[in-house]
Amino acid sequence: MEYPGHDILRAYGVATAGKCQALCAAHSGCAYFSHYGERRWCHLKRPEAVANRAVSERHVSGPARCQEYSAGAVLKKIFQFQLWNTQENQFVPHIRLL
Repeated sequence: MEYPGHDILRAYGVATAGKCQALCAAHSGCAYFSHYGERRWCHLKRPEAVANRAVSERHVSGPARCQEYSAGAVLKKIFQFQLWNTQENQFVPHIRLL
């Protein structure tokens, strides 16, 4: 995924997408980032960049911060997809990717 255009800043020599995301999170105007791993480029993006999303196998892009889940929230989502088997009177595992 790549967000073409709407650059705030371009940094070079950034080794990983995680480090690029951290740079974005530290910059007050950055909403998204695109990291081009082969060249170690990190482009920090304005909020409107999300409208220009494009498929790219060479970039890793995302928001300035990933949504965090507590362990309880993750467990709640897992149990939400357990199905009750009325014939056996027990839960039957059911996996669904969100």
